[in-house]
Amino acid sequence: MTPQEIKQGAVGEGGLSATPFAISYLQLCQISYFQTDQIAEAMPSVPPPGETAPNSSIGSWSVVWGPAKDWDDSNLAYAAAYTDAASGVPVLLVVCLRGTDVHVDDPWGILKQLFEDLRVPDQVALPWAPTSTARVAKGTLSALDVIEKLSSNGQGLSDFVAGYLNDPANQQPVLVVTGHSLGGALATVVAPWLQSLGTITTPIVPATFAAPTAGNADFATLFGTDFSYSLRYWNDYDIVPNAWWNLPGMETIYTPCNLTPPGFVTDGLNHFENKLKGISYVQPASNTQLSGACSSLGTSWIDQAGVQHSTHTYMAPLGGANIMPPGGVGVPSIVDYKPG
Repeated sequence: MTPQEIKQGAVGEGGLSATPFAISYLQLCQISYFQTDQIAEAMPSVPPPGETAPNSSIGSWSVVWGPAKDWDDSNLAYAAAYTDAASGVPVLLVVCLRGTDVHVDDPWGILKQLFEDLRVPDQVALPWAPTSTARVAKGTLSALDVIEKLSSNGQGLSDFVAGYLNDPANQQPVLVVTGHSLGGALATVVAPWLQSLGTITTPIVPATFAAPTAGNADFATLFGTDFSYSLRYWNDYDIVPNAWWNLPGMETIYTPCNLTPPGFVTDGLNHFENKLKGISYVQPASNTQLSGACSSLGTSWIDQAGVQHSTHTYMAPLGGANIMPPGGVGVPSIVDYKPG
């Protein structure tokens, strides 16, 4: 694809499929789970959008801000640019938000952290839209506060993004905000936060994978109004996108696989069903449902949840290549199934 075609395709124009772009964004999400010092090293492994293998004669990806993380490693963000080889001009700027604690192997442990970190029983107004009836989880805004304060080379994310996009030499690349799992939920608030600052005039495209819900129905409506084009991918055998709007469905999701949740999972779901009575959560309308299937790798309910939430499972129906850590050291995803 030419740079112009990439820009058009990234914002849903030109009649191009969203799949090549989704593959690129998901590959960047996979890299966000690598060890911090591996992230920049892994960038040459990401092909140009629409290509199946890296090709530096067409274009290449590079880290241009970050990676930056908070003191307890619960949140990490970085910005990567895709640059056209012929012109040397950046075409895409992608802000990638990592999910939480990459060292937790138990999928329920990940889900439990979502329960705790997002503080979903408490919903609050958006700082940039205080008069709106849109509400998001209080924990989501707490995580956003962390992202706002991250710094790389003395520069915060919002100042960097605005400066990069508004630099005449960069010729206004398209801004994409992406993330997997909790990173996807954060993307749905980081994108409108950046938009609300009024310093960015280029298109912003949120792109999420396996994201739990961040807010109520009015937030979902506001999100759809603010972003006429966005991408949301979810595997219908993944428990995480069912949080927080469909907790009962999480308990029965693996019935076709003849798997039932262990007691502590059922107890946890019942606990949060009671906590969330009278509180609504709704996913944004834009979505691409990926049809899941029972995996032979998931011999227990917990293992099945891990396999289905994996970035590798999300990549398979898209037809892209998984990006592995340099030297094979590190974890490709927070809950990727690791045989043995």
